[in-house]
Amino acid sequence: MPFSMGNKILALVCLAVAAATSLQQAAWASGGKKEKIQEQIGETQEKIKNLEATHRKMLAELEKADKAMASAQKRASQLKKDLQKTREEIALAKSDLEQVTKRVKETEDYAARRLAEYYKLTQTGTASVILGANSVFDASIRQDALKRIIAFDNQVWEDLNRDKNRLKALTDGLESNRDEQARLEKELNRELAELKNQRAEKKKLLARVSKEKGLAQAALRSLKQAAKELSRTITRIKPSAKPPPKSSKAPSSSFASLKGKMGLPIPGGKIMAAFGAHKDPQFKATQFRSGVDIASEIGEPFHAIHDGKVVYSGWFKGYGNMIIIDHGEAYFSVCAHAEDLFKEKGQTVEAGEVIGTVGDSGSFAGPGLYFEIRHHSTPLDPAEWLRKEN
Repeated sequence: MPFSMGNKILALVCLAVAAATSLQQAAWASGGKKEKIQEQIGETQEKIKNLEATHRKMLAELEKADKAMASAQKRASQLKKDLQKTREEIALAKSDLEQVTKRVKETEDYAARRLAEYYKLTQTGTASVILGANSVFDASIRQDALKRIIAFDNQVWEDLNRDKNRLKALTDGLESNRDEQARLEKELNRELAELKNQRAEKKKLLARVSKEKGLAQAALRSLKQAAKELSRTITRIKPSAKPPPKSSKAPSSSFASLKGKMGLPIPGGKIMAAFGAHKDPQFKATQFRSGVDIASEIGEPFHAIHDGKVVYSGWFKGYGNMIIIDHGEAYFSVCAHAEDLFKEKGQTVEAGEVIGTVGDSGSFAGPGLYFEIRHHSTPLDPAEWLRKEN
């Protein structure tokens, strides 16, 4: 199934919100926190710009749909008028046809009676006509008059029949036009219904774009506020020079010596989103991921990767429940989106100790554990610190 408009819009919003997380992560970058924040804010603003462009495009498409619908409605209105006019013409033609048909019948009746009279006249002979008249001249006049009347009746009958045939042809033609207009009206009504549906869909999309644009703008405001809060939090964290002492008798190895030998916070876990810059294929915006996402289920325990001291434990905007552990020598690990955190700020932890359970707090991607390694404030690729089997 093609990537739909609704999916594109949702992707934009998720990217805008995810940028808030990237901002908070990027704020740790050495020597360029403000620049990195501004870069990420710029990318989020670019995403909002894309939403606004989509919004304008949808407005233009809705206007186009409105024009098409207005044109179809105009044609439908004219067609209805034409159809009504044709129906009126058919009614008038049928009325005329009935009148002419009636006159033809009357003329035929009159002509039949006159023909009968003429027939009687011819059968009785001229003598009876002459004897019945006052004079031979009168008889001749009567016979000629009867012939002329019959001829006139024939002419009237022929004229009326021509009118009848003409009106019949006119009625047939009008009825044919009416049927064609009715067919066109039916097709046009289907077209109008389809245009209405398309317009309704475009209005829904426009409303969705408007809503998602508002959400993205809200995400940007939240992003800026979260960046400020993270900056204030970071300034309060002072990394220790040495790792805290372990309660066990075994000596603690330096964190740096564990590179390439370390396990993930979730033993046997799989990385589902890698460290580094990622280019969004739809909107061509670069997003920097300062850590990795580890596939896991809600409630699954996660562990400390090394001895250390908890310097942050609690809710953090964009991360949900988050714990930061100082492992000494300015090395930090971060685990976020937890369901529960078992350690509080100031407590020490040992390598492998369970420090929380996986959740989906602050996450837009469902359950999973977000994991980072930092040196000073520089994000490091966790994959470079893992044992080969990870």
